[in-house]
Amino acid sequence: MGASAFTWVKDFASQHRADGRVEGWAEALLLVLEARGVVVSEEVRRRITGCADLERLENWVRQVAAAGSADDLFNGWLSDFFTDCAMTVDDYEWKSDFALRHRAVGRSEGLAEALLMTLETRGITVSEEVRRRITGCGDLERLENWVRRATTADSAEELFD
Repeated sequence: MGASAFTWVKDFASQHRADGRVEGWAEALLLVLEARGVVVSEEVRRRITGCADLERLENWVRQVAAAGSADDLFNGWLSDFFTDCAMTVDDYEWKSDFALRHRAVGRSEGLAEALLMTLETRGITVSEEVRRRITGCGDLERLENWVRRATTADSAEELFD
């Protein structure tokens, strides 16, 4: 394989991984909203999963995690955030093992990052050991469960009970 072909494959893998990270953050936002008791309509779900702006998704997760109650979420940003979301909906469904593997890695990274932000936003101390356990986890289902638990846990260690 020539140098340019290797670079192309590496760039392609990086893009799938980045797309997966965005998917992970969107998924984490939906999980946190659900755990906070917010009913998410299909339109809202489409807008969240269609948002390709990682910074915006990070801000939304932070705001949801910091809200005192589900009612607080609707006093401001949640009531009008849908109108300013830059949507980029990719209708193409990737099927190659290569693409799916890299997107899954990115999703687990995005979920782990959102999980850590949720805990930190809630004022919960995250030890290096807990941080390594979270960021080293590649099990999407386990990460999803930890994200849900992070909305009510009193300590980071409670995630693992």
